[in-house]
Amino acid sequence: MMERHPDRIKYHIFDPTGNITVLVETRVPLSLQQRIASCIMKKEPDAEQVGFFSTDVSSAAVQASLRMAGGEFCGNAAMSAAALFLLKKNSPAEKETVVLSVSGVADPVAVSLEALCDETYAARVTMPRIREIRNFLPAGAEGRAPLPLVCMEGIDHLIIEEESSYYSLCTDKERAERAIEKWCAQTGSSCLGAMFLKEEDGRHILTPLVFVAAGPTLFWEQACASGAAATAYFLADRAHVARKTVFALPGGRLTVSADPSENRIVLQGNTRRVCVRETTPDVCP
Repeated sequence: MMERHPDRIKYHIFDPTGNITVLVETRVPLSLQQRIASCIMKKEPDAEQVGFFSTDVSSAAVQASLRMAGGEFCGNAAMSAAALFLLKKNSPAEKETVVLSVSGVADPVAVSLEALCDETYAARVTMPRIREIRNFLPAGAEGRAPLPLVCMEGIDHLIIEEESSYYSLCTDKERAERAIEKWCAQTGSSCLGAMFLKEEDGRHILTPLVFVAAGPTLFWEQACASGAAATAYFLADRAHVARKTVFALPGGRLTVSADPSENRIVLQGNTRRVCVRETTPDVCP
């Protein structure tokens, strides 16, 4: 039997460092989530991603669940989902930790929140562990230096530093977009980010391009939390030392502490609820 759309779809729009995120509160069958997400993103052109939020969880170890439309892991959406949990709970606590089940990762994700003002929270996310870092050489690129591929649960990231011959793709967006789709298939990733990294005057400038194959969606994101985490881990692992890195992204700053000896990454950022909206299923053709 065909599953029906809910009569109305309620969703919340969050702004975590400019990476505009829609969290759907209404229960939507899994088989319809990608379609609903696509329709909402057409309705909300500033949105870069859609996740489905629920407090109907079967495990006592978690308080809420988040499933991204493409089944990927997203750190910015995780901090936004934790904030939504507290907003719905009307929690008076200024500081609280929320444990989430998040798509793309096996273990629960802990998000520590501190209430600021105007439905804004400072967040610390314990990010998923790194599975491996390996070299990736795109097909047909013999003679060029390979790119480091940082493999995480739920998403993989290529680190493209300024000295790489591929860094010019950062300013040739059409070619970069064609490349990342091919690279995603070649790496076997379900979701692949290209993190263009430039160091200037002691600053780490990060430009993220992210492709989710299941969507399919492709965005030059204002901020990518998992990409910043992967890049910080790569830098720390190469230096053989735990370190904190502040990244300047198009949407603002993210701070990441990475300790390769413990395979531990903690990301710090802010998220703010912008508004709450409802729509009807007839937005979907």
